[in-house]
Amino acid sequence: LQLKRGIEISGRVINEAQQPVADATVWAGRKFSRERQETKSDAQGRFKFRNLNEGKVDFSVSADGYAPATKSQAVSARAGEVLFQLVKGSVIRGTVQDESGQPIGGVRVALAGSPGDPAYDAYEFSTTTDAEGKFEWKGTPNSPMPFYFGKTGYEQKRDQRLKPGVDNIVT
Repeated sequence: LQLKRGIEISGRVINEAQQPVADATVWAGRKFSRERQETKSDAQGRFKFRNLNEGKVDFSVSADGYAPATKSQAVSARAGEVLFQLVKGSVIRGTVQDESGQPIGGVRVALAGSPGDPAYDAYEFSTTTDAEGKFEWKGTPNSPMPFYFGKTGYEQKRDQRLKPGVDNIVT
């Protein structure tokens, strides 16, 4: 058995004004894969991954106030840095309620989707509704996204497409 040293890749996250984006979550590898790694960008927007396998790797990034982004890049010992330039994003917010219009706290809210869709393969978001049944994602794409809603004792909702910039109601 021979183990090879993994490849180290660095990168930067910047905004449209070329300013660094600190505390962005950056992933290497597809969601749900065993090889997926996660890190955060520093104050200069820099990040680094160690021990990546050579070949094409999917990278994705998410930061509050910006639309998430994804890209594939060849990883090798000679590969350049991974650069993400984020654009202003949207906010998806909503309230989960029962049939009588009463809010439901403690509902699991998660980004959903199908294989091949960035909402499924690349981006990550999950939360739980507060006591008023409310939730919010502050770094969404500028288009409707599919969500899953679930809580014991209630019917599950899958593939509920919520729009950014409006108050979505899920019953």
